[in-house]
Amino acid sequence: MSSKMIIERIVNKESIAVCAPVLIDAYNNEPWNDRWDMVTAIALLNYSFDTPGFMGWMASLNNKVVGACVGNIEPYYTGQVFFLKQMFVSVGLQKSGIGRQILEIMKDDIAVIGVTTAILFTGKAILDFYTKAGFIEMEGMRMMIYG
Repeated sequence: MSSKMIIERIVNKESIAVCAPVLIDAYNNEPWNDRWDMVTAIALLNYSFDTPGFMGWMASLNNKVVGACVGNIEPYYTGQVFFLKQMFVSVGLQKSGIGRQILEIMKDDIAVIGVTTAILFTGKAILDFYTKAGFIEMEGMRMMIYG
């Protein structure tokens, strides 16, 4: 039996709930080693869903969600920009091409509505993944944190 992957838009909060365990699986392991729990993961994804301009995609393999990305479109002086907030794939399926496929669908979908720029923040350990997907580091920009 062959595996069938489907990537579809996230259109309701029920989809958010089934994506949360995948976020936990991905972010609580290498390279992040975070400590997400179900309540906080659902809250984070619901927050994105409730943000104006929300767009999200989830990948299912044999009817089981195995990856997703979510973000929102915001106005900017150069035009509309998609801010990719979260991108995650189940640990056992990372480096299998699922993340790349999700990003390709995301880029195609935002282009259809005239959005040509996507911005994200990520860790150094993941830079290669995004570089291979066509992203470049923004010259002169650094991520800052307080607290």
